[in-house]
This record gives sequence, structure tokens and C-alpha cells, in this order.
Amino acid sequence: MGLMPTAANKILSTVNAPYAKKLSAHDLAHAISADQPASQGLGQALAFFSELPPDLQIAFVEEMHLDLAKVTKAAAYHYAKSGHTRFPIVKSNEL
Repeated sequence: MGLMPTAANKILSTVNAPYAKKLSAHDLAHAISADQPASQGLGQALAFFSELPPDLQIAFVEEMHLDLAKVTKAAAYHYAKSGHTRFPIVKSNEL
């Protein structure tokens, strides 16, 4: 396995910190861009959207070659379910 992209390293250390089951960069990418979020990775996805600055979120989305529209839609889903204030990625990429 090669070196992980820089944004992914920073992000994974933040979003995985409180969880026993650690997600890989690819698992997190799926969790933040799936049309219908699965139960695995929901906590890490919520941490991604609520605890990371938008520039780091965007860097991860670009590194992982994700569709920003799908990520923004997933963020809106987590926003609606969590009771948090609007997530930074949604603010910078309004639906």
C-alpha cells in the first residue's frame, strides 16, 4: 500500500480518534459521498462535516476524486439528522 495523501492523513487522525473501528480513506470517501449513507462510518462522516475546516474537506474530496455535489448532498443529510448548525462544506457549496 502506497503513501496516503496528506489531507487524508490529517482527516483520518481527526475523524477516527474516538472510534475503535478505524476507517480507511476509501471507507470515509464512501461514507461522505454515498447516495444512501450506510450505518458504518456515520460517526466519522459526521466528524468530517462538523469538525474539519472547509479547505481540508475540499482537499480530501479532490484527492479522493469524489463528486462534490454528492458530498454536499450527504452533508445536507447529516446536517438534517444531527441537529448541528449548517456544515462548512454546505456553506461553501450551497445546494
